[in-house]
Amino acid sequence: LDSLLQEIFLLGFLIISTDAACSIYQPQFSNLLRMLLAWQLRGLLCLALASFGITRVSCQLQPEFMKPIDNITVAVGQEEVQFTCIINNLGTSYRVAWIKQNTQSILSIGSHMITRNPRMTVSHSDNSWTLHIKDVTRDDSGNYMCQSNTDPIISQTGFLEVVDVPESEKKDKIEEEVRNNLVTTSQPEFMKAIDNITVSVGQEEVQFTCI
Repeated sequence: LDSLLQEIFLLGFLIISTDAACSIYQPQFSNLLRMLLAWQLRGLLCLALASFGITRVSCQLQPEFMKPIDNITVAVGQEEVQFTCIINNLGTSYRVAWIKQNTQSILSIGSHMITRNPRMTVSHSDNSWTLHIKDVTRDDSGNYMCQSNTDPIISQTGFLEVVDVPESEKKDKIEEEVRNNLVTTSQPEFMKAIDNITVSVGQEEVQFTCI
């Protein structure tokens, strides 16, 4: 009986410890230290549980954001802006969604676009998910949330501010375009002189050609 109680106590302790090992997210730990501790404890505890035939405990590390999303300020008409969300330990159980927070509009889930706005696309590489917004307008201003369907849900937000181009910058841009056109555009020039013509009265037709 004592032996059975000891095994039950050990199993309970290992189950609790496994949950703790899979949730090492103390703020004072660096990302590298948290990863090393979690992997070490997870491996040892899961091996111990497996030796007792217990495989129901999930030892998958929870997704976590690796850096905050940058806020962006651009002028109306900017060719493209990008918000990049970097998240580790996503695995196959979780998805990343982009949401425009002020309108509660779901823009994308995973690599699939939900919004019908053709100016918005999403790209994925390794652990980064990037939202692309082309030909920026004033209506694009607002908070853009990167969210994962964990329990509880985790998310982070970047803010896009779209401002009007100052009149001075508009004038400078127009003047620069005019200067570029003057430099690159050749001036018209005549290729040959127009010939003088002498004819008799009643000549059916004469022609002057300008090249």
